[in-house]
Amino acid sequence: MKLDKLKPKLKSLGRQLGKYRYLLIGLTIIGVFVYTVNIINSELTPNRDQAAYEEAKLNIGKVEFNEEAVKTIVRLRDLNIDVDAIFAPGRTNPFE
Repeated sequence: MKLDKLKPKLKSLGRQLGKYRYLLIGLTIIGVFVYTVNIINSELTPNRDQAAYEEAKLNIGKVEFNEEAVKTIVRLRDLNIDVDAIFAPGRTNPFE
């Protein structure tokens, strides 16, 4: 049978590879790590569909702000109101 002829060859190959078992294990672990990093990297940086991007960009409406509200917000921001705290200036823990 062909299997009987194959067994001695496999045993001799196993003995020869046994000398390099730590190297083979290390290369296998490094290979799996590189493969995993490549898969993760390809998922995190997908290819951009330029046509869909342009279409979505055209569908965005123009944003208009109420000028009076903007002026009011800027005026209130510039008032710089001082608040007198009831706590001592160096106090950091409000539960003491």
